[in-house]
Amino acid sequence: MTLQQMSFFVAICRCGNFTAAADELYISQSSISKSIIALEKELGSELFVRTTRKIRLSEVGRRLLPYATRMVEEYDNLLAYTAQTQRTCNHTIHVGGVPVLSIYGLTEVIMQFEALHPGLCVDICEIKTADILSQIKGRALDVGILRLALPLERKPQDLTVIPLIDDRQVLLVPKTDPLAGEEAVCLEQAEKLTFVQLNSDPLVAAYHTDWLKSVLPDAPVYLANTQLSTIKQYILQRGWASLVMEKVAQYAFAPEVCSLALSQPLCLTLCAVLRKDISNYDARELVRFLRAQLPGKTSFL
Repeated sequence: MTLQQMSFFVAICRCGNFTAAADELYISQSSISKSIIALEKELGSELFVRTTRKIRLSEVGRRLLPYATRMVEEYDNLLAYTAQTQRTCNHTIHVGGVPVLSIYGLTEVIMQFEALHPGLCVDICEIKTADILSQIKGRALDVGILRLALPLERKPQDLTVIPLIDDRQVLLVPKTDPLAGEEAVCLEQAEKLTFVQLNSDPLVAAYHTDWLKSVLPDAPVYLANTQLSTIKQYILQRGWASLVMEKVAQYAFAPEVCSLALSQPLCLTLCAVLRKDISNYDARELVRFLRAQLPGKTSFL
């Protein structure tokens, strides 16, 4: 019997089902299910009565719940106390993010977190996705914030991925383009256009270019290692097109450039990433705060 199993058990009781508890704890449903099954095997009794539609506590589960709740609460109090006693006025949480944090409102929310936690400083650096992942694994960063296509093809063994905000791709064209009058288009309708894609972060650019080439394999694509303002000029002056995320389009391209909804857009999720072995209580609290405050949260995948 472990404290983690007690924590899982209490979360399921609080949330009402395994899926919601897994979402709250940032783990997969299979992981939480396996942990509870192992606990039931050790106790020699089921903790939940399971049906095809819902679960409810068994008699043994009802008896265990108050003890498990006290254990989890005491452990959480201990973590909070330890973090507080170790904290100094210069205690810093190091966050690395792709350079769109303000666009999605993350910078503001991080500042709110700082205001609620005197003595804490959140140091934000905006860098490339590959650098974020490298510095997370090398322990130079406590938290990474980056874009990912969920569900992940391969789940990282040493990292926890926590979805924050979903966004979808849109097609940018000049207002003089024949497609500009459409409310929504298929990407195939842009087969005659030349595309310019921001390449300052190659891993992010690959999401767009790979998706584009999967639909329009012969489309000419110019990769620009430049600023968004320059991409805008390519669209306005050269009549080119670009695929970007909707929030970015609203921030950097409206109202001069026409933003078109796609019938089958690529969807990406801004995610927080932490090492699974991280012991930084404050970093985990920051991620919990971000997930609670940000709109458009997705379920854990």
